[in-house]
Amino acid sequence: MNLRHAAALAVVGWYLMIPPSGSDHKPDTNAPLSRWTIVVRGSFDTARQCDERHMKDVDGVDEFLKSHLRPIPTAAEQESIDAVSAEKCIATDDPRLMEK
Repeated sequence: MNLRHAAALAVVGWYLMIPPSGSDHKPDTNAPLSRWTIVVRGSFDTARQCDERHMKDVDGVDEFLKSHLRPIPTAAEQESIDAVSAEKCIATDDPRLMEK
């Protein structure tokens, strides 16, 4: 690896992204990444930081559900659960972000 290549790798960040909702109100994980939404303003410096934030979101949903003591989530709550479950960390230089 040459120095220029190493420098290029050093500036790659990570977005925590969520897919758009499909017609069934479930996350459309097959949608092009260019249609996904960035969950957190800005980017993360490492994939690990991004993954940690995703796990924090998952834990937050779990805590919310436990605190509301409902055995079955409402439709809106289920949409949120599905959305958080579908979050993915995507490199800021991923060419799929530019696809139409």
